[in-house]
Amino acid sequence: MADQLRRNMFQCNILVGGYDKEKGSSLYYLDYLATLQKLDKAAYGYGGYPLLTVMDANWKKDMSLEEGKELARKCIAEVQKRFIISTPNIIVKCIDANGVNILEL
Repeated sequence: MADQLRRNMFQCNILVGGYDKEKGSSLYYLDYLATLQKLDKAAYGYGGYPLLTVMDANWKKDMSLEEGKELARKCIAEVQKRFIISTPNIIVKCIDANGVNILEL
């Protein structure tokens, strides 16, 4: 088993979001080297480059849910414009004091 783990290693990056009653919402990026960073906004992978540009231009602290949904729409439109792929089934979720909810955009 140890040999398999050394030969067939898997690497992944992950975004972790949550909500705490005292601290509010939090978003973290954990990379494949186990570096953890607390962020206000995040995107990674090949599509992350243009999305971070959209977020830098449109994100602001303490956005309302509607403003966040509009930003999500802009990000989806950017991905669909830049990448010639069909992405009809994008699921957007909101993590807040009410739990995790799927949003309709």
